[in-house]
Amino acid sequence: MMVHEAVTVLERFCRSGRFLLLFFLSALFLPAIVQADEEVILLSKQQENCQIQVSAFLVSGTGDATLWFDAFNIDQLGYHVPCSPTKDSVSRSMKTIFSDHKQEANPLRFTSLFVGRLIEYSWIRDYLANFGRPLEVSPLDTQTAISRPDYEVLKEFEATLLNSTILDPFSLPATQAGYSVKQLSCEKLIRSKNGVPIDALCWLVFEQE
Repeated sequence: MMVHEAVTVLERFCRSGRFLLLFFLSALFLPAIVQADEEVILLSKQQENCQIQVSAFLVSGTGDATLWFDAFNIDQLGYHVPCSPTKDSVSRSMKTIFSDHKQEANPLRFTSLFVGRLIEYSWIRDYLANFGRPLEVSPLDTQTAISRPDYEVLKEFEATLLNSTILDPFSLPATQAGYSVKQLSCEKLIRSKNGVPIDALCWLVFEQE
């Protein structure tokens, strides 16, 4: 495996100040990270305005791993501050990951790709701002939209995003490398005062052979 650096999950989050996020994610919806005792950094490179880092969280006792995409800048105290990468920089980074992956003699099996908070990607944020209204039951009935339960809105939200091209910078390199996207899975949906989804924590789940 082509690896720039290997560190433990704990060491990584000590540096980035993300203890609470790791605890939150592992408790809710990333069981692979709960079992992982090592993070392998596959790519760490300055891409335009952001430092982009793609890691694989290894699942103990298996050949499985969860990919984790992260874009940040480092402040004066050494903490990672979220940065919005461009679509091109995301696409280039993921193409590099999967290109290297295909050349490995004994590659890991990637089970999913954690995208993170959608609002941290400017083009996804703009998409939600401009095209979120069709997710409402009726633009003339705001109260109906507000009253819809989160689980119902979330299911429609996931399907709408997955059937669009908005996540192509993440999904296309994976698909081209033989990792078909099975579903988009999101948690912690945030809705506007009108009931429209504006943010969530999401990851792409790959088909398993």
